[in-house]
Order: sequence, then C-alpha cells, then structure tokens
Amino acid sequence: MTNLTEPTYKTRQLEDRPLILIDDLFGEDFVRLFDRFLKTLPFKLADYDVEDSQHVLHWIHEFSLKEVTTHPLLQFVHSRIQSATEKAYPEPRVRLERVHCNTSLYGDIQLPHYDITPGVTWLYYSNPVWEANWMGETIFYDSHGEPIYAVFPKPGRVVVFAADILHRGGVPSRDCVEARRSVAFKFLRI
Repeated sequence: MTNLTEPTYKTRQLEDRPLILIDDLFGEDFVRLFDRFLKTLPFKLADYDVEDSQHVLHWIHEFSLKEVTTHPLLQFVHSRIQSATEKAYPEPRVRLERVHCNTSLYGDIQLPHYDITPGVTWLYYSNPVWEANWMGETIFYDSHGEPIYAVFPKPGRVVVFAADILHRGGVPSRDCVEARRSVAFKFLRI
C-alpha cells in the first residue's frame, strides 16, 4: 500500500493508565478508500453496551478474525496500527478476540461500558471528514465514573487504551450529515 505517512503520538494519562492517540498513520487517500469499503458493509442492530441495556441496540458489522489476515484493506489497517502501537504501548501478550465496525447516527444512545477485560482496545475512526460541530467524541471516565477525556473522532485517528477503562462512543449531533464509523480491534491479555 502506498500513501504512508509518519505517525504522531499523544499520550493522555487517565489516573495511572495511558490513552495513546495516534494520528497521521494513514494518508488521506487511504482513509477515504477504507471508509468507502466500510460503508458497503452490511450492518445489523445487534450489539449493546452493558447487560442491562440489551434493549438499546447498536448498528454493527462483525468481522471474522480470519478477515483480519485475508482482506487486504483490513489486514493493512491492522498491521499498520499494530506496528505503531508496539512503539507507543508495549503490551504483554494479547490475542485478538473481536473486530467490528460500529456506526452511530444522530439520536442513537451509547452507554458507558468496558471492553474485553483484561485486555486492550484499538479504536480507529474511519470517517474521512469530521466537523467539530458534529460532536461524536469518545468519552473516557475515571474510576469514580467522572468523564475525564473526550477524544475527537479525527479522520484516521487511532486511540489505544486498556479495555477496563470505562468509556462510551459518541453520538453525532443533529448538524451531522454522516454516520460516525469506527473499527474496534479488541484483544484479550493472555
């Protein structure tokens, strides 16, 4: 793949754990290409945030783990994030357990939740354009349930974090003309 750029890193500490923001990992052309691919996927109302919110479903496309190694676009995104993550967030052994694409629309409900624990999540924001007034930030909470950081869904941005950090996906504002898409790579510590 061409259109590679040199990544930039920002680290935010949430209590004693880092949130790693990786920008400029993919060029604009690739971000647009990958997002066009994601838009073609079949999405289902089939996922929820926590057990007692099973009545609040989200639009999701679940990838098979085999697709991560066989689909050229997905494989490229995975390998590029993995390479950048190893430099910024050395992690004990982990095993990829789940990969899915979320899509959120104005009016959806997202609730605070944890991912696969113990583990690590890589969250890739796929929209090639995202305006500030569209909102949709991912909110990260401290151990007391207070929102501490809002991560803007900048095109092509990746945020890497411990899966036991309470967080919720952002819902686009009424001004948003797009669905907010993100791809989550979820790992279990082994």
